[in-house]
Amino acid sequence: MILDLTKEFIEERSTSYHELSLVERIAKLLDAKGIPAKVDRFNPRDYSPSAPDTETANLYVDIGEGSETLFLYAHTDVVEAPDSLFTPTIEHGKLKGRGTADMKTALAGLVTTLIRDYEQLKHTGKRIIFGFIADEETSASGIKRFVDVYKPEELELRCVLMEPTNDFNQIDVGGRGYTFLNLRGSMKETIASFRRILEHKQELLAQYPDLNDGFGPATLEITKVACDWSPPLSTTTIVEGKACHASTPHEGENALEKAILLYPNTTYIVTSDTEGPNSLPSSARLLTHPTKLSEHLCDANIDIRTNLAASQNDALLQAMRKLLSPGVTYQIRDKGCAFKTKDRAFIDACKNATDQEVREVIAQGGSDAPYLLELTDKLIPGFGPGNLAVCHTDNEFVSLNALYQTPEVVRRIIRNFEAI
Repeated sequence: MILDLTKEFIEERSTSYHELSLVERIAKLLDAKGIPAKVDRFNPRDYSPSAPDTETANLYVDIGEGSETLFLYAHTDVVEAPDSLFTPTIEHGKLKGRGTADMKTALAGLVTTLIRDYEQLKHTGKRIIFGFIADEETSASGIKRFVDVYKPEELELRCVLMEPTNDFNQIDVGGRGYTFLNLRGSMKETIASFRRILEHKQELLAQYPDLNDGFGPATLEITKVACDWSPPLSTTTIVEGKACHASTPHEGENALEKAILLYPNTTYIVTSDTEGPNSLPSSARLLTHPTKLSEHLCDANIDIRTNLAASQNDALLQAMRKLLSPGVTYQIRDKGCAFKTKDRAFIDACKNATDQEVREVIAQGGSDAPYLLELTDKLIPGFGPGNLAVCHTDNEFVSLNALYQTPEVVRRIIRNFEAI
């Protein structure tokens, strides 16, 4: 069942702010099984001013009563990708396609658990909320909406975000602080700003060394440049890198930063649209001769991760801001604080849901977890199928072994939660 569901969900092009069709599909599927689900429609712009004026939705399956509650989370959106990645394929024991790791497999795992165990779950003696949440990959309007809906209830909430953690081989017991920036300016001034940032990058990062507290050293990556105007492909130079999630840059090679450093006379540069704004780009396309394209406006992204609370990133942001050209503006797209979970019983309840040794780590990537801190500090920000390194890349996949394991892990988490 879970394989077929995952394939179906991958085929739904549920990019951020366009999740409604997938949510309605899941609700219809659950309704056919007699499982009541609440489709919570909302306008993402009500929670994030930069979001489009449109309609999307969360979906909640709320089982049981009481304040002591387990929240099992999967987000419904994925980053944009070529059409081919929305056709799932199986090869060498892996399911490939957009969202296989981040996070249509986890989504299908929760749905499979509901279909198989709903009648039993009604009698667990505690409350369980299955949440299918919109817009995790951009401005997090979906989780802000969830907090709005459930905050008045003052639940004793424990949360598991089923973000990919190397096929349940590790568990995220905390998360890094992060700030995502959107830049806008002429191509010429944006490239000049990037050069100054790269010239001072090591100096900036040296202010935030690894404190051996599990959070790791700070990272700062220039991840994406897009422009409405584009020269013929034959006139440009291509610089190749290796895509990976921007939170783990040591696992990839940033083609954009590489291109800027290799070609001092670059006047125009764009990155591939196949990776998201939080990924190292696998390639960069550039011109090194004068062109009117350098005067056109472009949009760019910068990804910053530290072991500090989001508010404490301001010193780093101010230092970077001084390096931007006067005509380049920036907007904070999202910001999350660093935290650690201290609920030993809950950590063990999740770790013991597998038959393998599970390593405790700090989540390197940003997620919806910081918004949930308004409701609880009992939070596992990552425990799920898939590998973070392939998220948002053309090579995204999940192993079939992890896929089939997912519903059983969910069942055991619930069972262990009951015993806490």
